[in-house]
Amino acid sequence: MNKKAASVIMITFEILVVLLVVYMTVSIGKAYGESDQVTKINAAEELRMMIDTLVAVPGDAIVNYPQEVSKFSFILTQGSISVFNKGEEENVWIVTTFFLPDNYQAEGSVSEANYICLEKLNKKIILKKCLDVADNEVPPQLGSPDSSGIYTYDAGILATSLYYRYQDGSWEWSPDKINWMSVNTIVVSGGEFDKEKPVQENQKLIRYLQKFNPPVENE
Repeated sequence: MNKKAASVIMITFEILVVLLVVYMTVSIGKAYGESDQVTKINAAEELRMMIDTLVAVPGDAIVNYPQEVSKFSFILTQGSISVFNKGEEENVWIVTTFFLPDNYQAEGSVSEANYICLEKLNKKIILKKCLDVADNEVPPQLGSPDSSGIYTYDAGILATSLYYRYQDGSWEWSPDKINWMSVNTIVVSGGEFDKEKPVQENQKLIRYLQKFNPPVENE
C-alpha cells in the first residue's frame, strides 16, 4: 500500500471518528432534553390536578408538590400553568390550561426553588416556594402523620404511595403498612412488592432520612 492510499484511509477514519463523537454528543443532548420535556409535562399536568383538588376542598389549604424541582421555573396565571428551564425560549415552554370557577383567582411564579407549594386562601390559588427543609427536620413533603404516627408520601400519579414512620429512634418505610424496611435499604422485603424499588423521588427521600435521621417530637 502506498503512502497516499494510507493517508486517505487515515483521514477517512479520523472523519468517521469525529462524526461518531458528534452523533453521540447530539444524541445524549437530545435524550437529556427529551427527559426534561417529559418531566415538565408531568409537572404541569400534576399541578393542574392539584389546583382542581384545591378548588374542590372547602376552606383554606396548602399542598406541597412532591418532587424536587430546582432546575425548573413555574408561572401560574388565571388559566394556565407554565413550566420551563431558566433562560429557555417561550415557544418551548410547557403550558397546561385549566378552568377556575367564578370569583376564583390564580397567581404566582417560582424559579430555582427546591420545592413548590400551592396554597388556597379564600378563593385564590397561590403558587409559591416551600420553605427548604433543614438537615434535622422532617421533610415538608411528608406532611403530617396520622393518629398512628405514619406519614404518607405520594410521588406522583404513576407511583405507588409509600408510608414512613419514626420507630425506636430511626425511620422506616413501607409500600403497604405491613412490611417495613429500614431506611438503610431501598429494596422492598416481602409482600406484593417484594424485591422492587420505589421511584427515584422516594429513593431520594429514603436516603435523606437515612443520612440525617430527623427526630420526631414526642417520640
